[in-house]
Amino acid sequence: MKLYQIGERRIIKEISKILPDVDLTDDCARIAIDDKYLLVSTDLISEKTHIPKIMTPWQ
Repeated sequence: MKLYQIGERRIIKEISKILPDVDLTDDCARIAIDDKYLLVSTDLISEKTHIPKIMTPWQ
């Protein structure tokens, strides 16, 4: 099975089961460290789904 076949939401759900102390959302994770939080954010851009053929990646 490929990651794209599972889907982003299900991947997040499965990771949440492994790391219950990490609050995961679509593009950000909140990790508790003592009485503070570390926020980690990522985003992926896929040419096939995010960039129309008439645009360049810079647009």
